[in-house]
Amino acid sequence: MFEWLTSIWSKNYTRGRGVNIPRFGSTAGETVTNQSASTVSSYFAAIRNISEDIGKIPSPIYNIDAKGDKTKATNHPAYKLLNIRPNSMMTAFTLKELLTSWALGWGNGFAEIVFDNRMNPVQMWPIHPARVSPFVDKEQKLFYYVYPDYDIRYGETVQLGDPIVLADFQMFHLKGPTEYGVWGKSVLGSMAESLGISIASQKYGAAFYGNGSNAGGFLSHPTQISEEAGLRLKQSVESGHKGAGKSGGIMVIEEGMKFESTTVNPKDAQALELRQFQVIEIARWFRIQPHKIQELNQANYANLESQNLDYVTDTLLSWSTRFEQEAQNKLLLDDPKLSCDFDFAFLLKGDQAARASYYNTLHFIGVLNSNEIRRAEGMNSIGPKGDEYYQQSAMVPLGSVDSGQASAFNTVAVNAAQKVSSKEMRACGAEKKKDRDHSSWAKDFWVDQLDFAVNSFMPIYTTMDQLSLCDGANSIEAFTIGIKEAYQDRELVPLTSQQILEIYDSSKR
Repeated sequence: MFEWLTSIWSKNYTRGRGVNIPRFGSTAGETVTNQSASTVSSYFAAIRNISEDIGKIPSPIYNIDAKGDKTKATNHPAYKLLNIRPNSMMTAFTLKELLTSWALGWGNGFAEIVFDNRMNPVQMWPIHPARVSPFVDKEQKLFYYVYPDYDIRYGETVQLGDPIVLADFQMFHLKGPTEYGVWGKSVLGSMAESLGISIASQKYGAAFYGNGSNAGGFLSHPTQISEEAGLRLKQSVESGHKGAGKSGGIMVIEEGMKFESTTVNPKDAQALELRQFQVIEIARWFRIQPHKIQELNQANYANLESQNLDYVTDTLLSWSTRFEQEAQNKLLLDDPKLSCDFDFAFLLKGDQAARASYYNTLHFIGVLNSNEIRRAEGMNSIGPKGDEYYQQSAMVPLGSVDSGQASAFNTVAVNAAQKVSSKEMRACGAEKKKDRDHSSWAKDFWVDQLDFAVNSFMPIYTTMDQLSLCDGANSIEAFTIGIKEAYQDRELVPLTSQQILEIYDSSKR
């Protein structure tokens, strides 16, 4: 099964091959290399955006207990490598950004892992992918042959060190999309035709303005122009009209020549439509949302947040998963009690209103406590009370359903009783001011008031029944009977809120 890999490289064929710099031809006539591709702004922007975003995402190491709960393993050596400083010359951001950019452009990102005597990873040093080739030995074990680096600063090539061979566990290998699973495939070769067109159209646009193809027509002579006039005309064109800054100047012609105007649209001549299309093409190759590389024709404020979410789930999540699994394998040695997880929380926060709604929902169902929300927003904790979890209906500590919720419902019942009593007091007070027999009015009012009182307490009984705090149907029936008896023959004497609460308390079954 490894014949394909041994045919790419074998241990006996390491000397003399030299570093591998990918070069690809294109039908557009442009040779595509990593250096030339980087002159295409959309290609550069796609690699920069993805690699920078992966670099800035926190990637903590967690301890996992028997219940599956996680706590940050800040003392583990790998935590420092991926979040603080992987070596004496780089920050963690720089290393993650660099490896991701290599994997995006070259197909593979490499870093040598240095272990201490206890097999703890203590350093990571990046190695340019042009210097690395894989090979498999007779026991079908994967190794990496690393060519020496060279110093060419002083006019001569000086080899720095000797070639080395690293075992699989010594090489952090971030692979791009792969055909065989061991070696990442360079997207540059696959998209060479698209990049060739982009490079060619870019050069064409630059040449258009550089050569001054903006005379807007051509010159015709009735017979044959003299050599002297031709030289003067050439000098006049080159000095007065060549270059973008000299567009629209006056051309002096002689010997009966005529100027024939043409219509050359500069937008068409620069092939802006083609270049715009190539931006979308390059975005497809990298599976990136076009608005992330500043192509905003199809974006608007209504769908921008949704597209940002697509960028995280469709683009960044794939690369973070590659990083996590390689770290799990090489830095954590596949220890099931440890895990590496990229934290996308800060990328998915959204605007302030969306975050407030998100936190509010998770807080009220007992998923987040106050301190966790404050830490997510960069604030300090409020102490031990902030570590308590709450559930929505009564805002009591999680698990205190009976006592806490019953107490909360009592508060709601007090408000309902005050509302019912206040209505009676206002209505009876207004009726007393009228000089008439009040019996007919009182009879109708207390019938209507009975419905009002029952409807005011109905939601309380219904909710309590759902939480098994009372028998809803029997309680409602008992309250209806109790309030009906209280309203009989009352004339213009309203019930107090305390009297209504006594009927409520006696009705709970």
